Amino acid sequence: MSGSVSTCDVAIVGGGVVGCALARELSRLASLHIIVFEKTDMVGSGASKANSGILHAGTDTPLTTLKGRLTSRGNELIREAAKHLHFGLKMIGALVVARLPPEVEELHKEMANSAEKGIPVEFWDHDKLLLEEPNLSPALVAGMFTPLCGVLNPYELCFALMLCAMQNGAELRTNSTVVGINHTDNANYPLQLVTSDGEQVMTRFILNCAGVHTDTIAKLAGTDPDFVIVPRKGEEYLLDRNVTYGPKRVIYPVPSKVSKGILCIPTVDGTLMVGPTADVVEDPEDTCTTADGCKRVFDFVRTMCPKISERDIIASFAGVRAAVSCGDFIIGPTKVKGFINVAGIQSPGLTCAMSIAEYVKGILVTEGLHAEPRLDWQEDISPMPKFYSLPLEEQARLADVSTPKGALFSKVVCRCEVVTEGDVHAAIDQGAKTVDGVKFRTRAGCGRCQGGFCTSRILEILSQRTGIQIEELTKCGPGSTLVNGEHIAVLTVDRPFPLQPPLSASTVIPTNVDVVVIGAGPAGLAAASGARDAGASHVLVFDREASSGGILNQCIHSGFGLHHFKEELTGPEYAERWVATARAKGAQIIPSAFVLKAQNLGKKEKVINALVGGLGVVQVTAKSIVLAMGARERTRPQVRIPGTRPAGVYPAGLAQKLMNIYGKLPGKRCVILGSGDIGLIMARRMKLSGADVVGVFEVLPTCSGLNRNVVQCLFDYKIPLHLSHTVVKIYGKKRIERVTVAPVGPGPNFVPDMSKAWDIDCDSLLFSVGLIPENELTLQLGASINPSTSGAIVDSNLQTTLPGVFSCGNVLHIHDLVDNVSEEGKLAGRNAALYAAATESNEGTPTPGTKTVSLVAGDNVRYVLPQTVTIPADLPADSKLTVNVSLRVKQALSGPCIQIPEIAFQERHQIAIPSEMVILKVPLVKLSAVSSTSAISVVASGTPITSEQLANTVNPVKALDDAHKYYICLRCPNGCPLVLTPSADGNHKVTGNKCKRGIEYALSEYTAPMRTISMTIPIANAEIAKLPCKLSAAIPRDRLLEAAAVIQNLHDIQAPVHMGDVLIADFLGLPGVSVVATRSLAALEGSPNTSTDATTASATSTTPSCTTTASIPPNPSAELPANSSHSSS
Repeated sequence: MSGSVSTCDVAIVGGGVVGCALARELSRLASLHIIVFEKTDMVGSGASKANSGILHAGTDTPLTTLKGRLTSRGNELIREAAKHLHFGLKMIGALVVARLPPEVEELHKEMANSAEKGIPVEFWDHDKLLLEEPNLSPALVAGMFTPLCGVLNPYELCFALMLCAMQNGAELRTNSTVVGINHTDNANYPLQLVTSDGEQVMTRFILNCAGVHTDTIAKLAGTDPDFVIVPRKGEEYLLDRNVTYGPKRVIYPVPSKVSKGILCIPTVDGTLMVGPTADVVEDPEDTCTTADGCKRVFDFVRTMCPKISERDIIASFAGVRAAVSCGDFIIGPTKVKGFINVAGIQSPGLTCAMSIAEYVKGILVTEGLHAEPRLDWQEDISPMPKFYSLPLEEQARLADVSTPKGALFSKVVCRCEVVTEGDVHAAIDQGAKTVDGVKFRTRAGCGRCQGGFCTSRILEILSQRTGIQIEELTKCGPGSTLVNGEHIAVLTVDRPFPLQPPLSASTVIPTNVDVVVIGAGPAGLAAASGARDAGASHVLVFDREASSGGILNQCIHSGFGLHHFKEELTGPEYAERWVATARAKGAQIIPSAFVLKAQNLGKKEKVINALVGGLGVVQVTAKSIVLAMGARERTRPQVRIPGTRPAGVYPAGLAQKLMNIYGKLPGKRCVILGSGDIGLIMARRMKLSGADVVGVFEVLPTCSGLNRNVVQCLFDYKIPLHLSHTVVKIYGKKRIERVTVAPVGPGPNFVPDMSKAWDIDCDSLLFSVGLIPENELTLQLGASINPSTSGAIVDSNLQTTLPGVFSCGNVLHIHDLVDNVSEEGKLAGRNAALYAAATESNEGTPTPGTKTVSLVAGDNVRYVLPQTVTIPADLPADSKLTVNVSLRVKQALSGPCIQIPEIAFQERHQIAIPSEMVILKVPLVKLSAVSSTSAISVVASGTPITSEQLANTVNPVKALDDAHKYYICLRCPNGCPLVLTPSADGNHKVTGNKCKRGIEYALSEYTAPMRTISMTIPIANAEIAKLPCKLSAAIPRDRLLEAAAVIQNLHDIQAPVHMGDVLIADFLGLPGVSVVATRSLAALEGSPNTSTDATTASATSTTPSCTTTASIPPNPSAELPANSSHSSS
């Protein structure tokens, strides 16, 4: 539109809910040309989006105000429009509660006002209040109930209003800021509107609906407005839908003269929202959340709902309302003919939007607008599918793969909100061009993980549909790209990813099986193998990913398999071996299978309804279930970092997926918050890919990850680790620009010392602040949850409180090592198979004489697992059987003794810290002596380690004195602290090691430090963009960055490739060092190489020895997985 000149009858400035409602209302008129100008990338992206989403009844607004006269009509119009526009609306009613006796009088005044306006209300005394809303505070005095209050989805309302207007001829200009309004000599078009892209539009009328900028737009028109917008910010906090302490209705306090107060709002989507604040701000674009605002919201709302907790926050946001001093709407013509203000639209502006539109239409007629009603006006719009909101039968109908779009609805993109590819495509059909555009139309990214799992797949679909490269796609319009824009490799992967191939229609999924395993990560694959080993005849694995292996497929680094496979593997290698093992043992793995519903109908009747890509909804009945759904990352809202919500802020796992699967760099100057292992590993990965990693900041006085990772991920690359520091604020409107960091005081509050805070310029912030077990299905089944682990309560068979339902891996409790996850999975699978095989007469019934002993966390122990141990009745007195007891200590201890005093069991350790799990092997014979009615404690004692001492333990290389050297061993996950005493004769002494490898490592570190790395290479004709690879042997540490640069410049890799294929021999001129593929990738169906052998690569490096070799025979256990496909969220 740049530089163009056009005309229209009505120009609407601002695409908020009022502007959209006006466009729809005016589209009823024939031959009326309407254009809406919105400065952002989509309608409803200002205050209309960031509000409480309440359809107010109008009990508090008197008829003497314009608000009071428009609210009831607006309520009525929105309820009627919902039938035609299909936006979310639930009429749940509201309660205005009196917290103190004097406020009861205010309730009666509001009831009188309601009676005058014809609004039905009821007075509820204290007893009635608590009877109807038992989660409210007993201290509340009374309440006023109205049934005419509802909750709605505000952005859905905006989209629906605009879609209706557009299908009736209205036009929309996005990313179009009005920068000038001129007066013309043309009597028909007296006003000229000029936009930021140079478009000039001559018009009869301009409707000023610019929200917080209405006074600015009015000045552009030369009206000399008699009002001033006072921007008033409101912060809101969204809580998890699984909370059980929320009310059923909207809860208001008695309103003040400034606002309706801080509310408790059950949203239309099933979550709980609290807020808003009401703070005057200078900047009308100030949408920062604040620590003070969060505290005020939760302190206040707990006076009404005392159990509400900040721990359940999943999202936070702020909106700026267009307040004016008079407190009422300012709507009407001005001294400039044709220019009409629609200003001061604060609460209840959302409710009044459609009645405001009616009112303004009347003003336009009075001002000379003459138009007849359209006879062909279309009131109804095509509804968005909203797969997540449908009953199971409707979901099955929508995902019927025999229908044209059924296959798209058979594949889930967003696991938290159950959004399918079909939903995403429908959003794009309705105009979504950005990640937020998809999010607000489908809810993809609105759930617990806040887009951590689904963002990458949404980018992929958007790229495919729009033809825009992933690095050019944005979060919310220009300036908000999500990745850096520079590919990691010289070779650009310029094709969009293919849609995941569906299962063949001939695939048969049995309807009755012995064991169903939900999840195909390391725990699920091991459980399937264990179940088959124990005799289960049919084991079915539902894998919600398209490529089995879970998170391991993007964990290209080494460190896996040392215990189980007795060699160090990368994540993809470990996953591929377990996939091959499970298949070889006869387990059936179903990819792209998302469990919609799981029911425990009886001891041996577990019914699972799953949505399977390419097949639709299937139902399976199993005798037992193993839950192995893994975990999700904690997000920014859960650690309550205030500030803006720009692009470039990622969970570390999403950044890892973007790099290792998609080949996209999240940023070039990065800050990492949290020192979990994934954060440390991503610091190294970013550095190897050319990014500047400013530092890793950890709020605790010690690193949360393994010490060995501090050495090989931070120290080796000179990346600073700042313990007892945190990020206190994020800046940037579109993309992150900087953060403020500060040291913190001691726990548990970790109060930042702002006098020592400083700013860091950055274009990306990665969060590595812990994992949370994904137990939504566990809760759905009805199993009990342990609040200390956020996983199920289990016995020593890993059986939950539901007979026949077992749990293992990170969904049970968060592990440090994947080998332990697999061991736990095998145990759960074995016991699930034994349960399935038990006869009806003895299933779930303990053998006479069987004893159950309860374990509880005692002194200095945060949790212990399992919670109960079953002792067989026929246990021999000399039995060597043991049970694994896992625990974490509450505080760091030096020389700890872990004890079970009642059975005289103890183990001594060098050190125990809260971030590292301790596993005891407790003899069953000792436990058999305990009374079955007893609960015995597991306790830890030792010398507490101070914060200073604890920080010193993660210093990877330090001088103890002139005669000693200190190292952290990297040869295994134990990370032994080693002390080397040099000797002039070369017979150096090493202490602190638990095995010979420690001596070898210390000597190597002292003389010539050696390391290996894992990277990715662009690959053509494969299901993913990047092939993971590693060095087959260690190289000098000082050549790591050189090696990474050479690997990144490889090209001409073609699928298929097998795990173990040599891509370069004698790498960097080092004999015996090869670049080796660590994942098998099949060629895309129909590509030239579909049936050819794996091909090798050439390197652009000038190093003569970087030449290709023939590929070596693949590992026999690493055959191409039958369900190998792009790993999507």
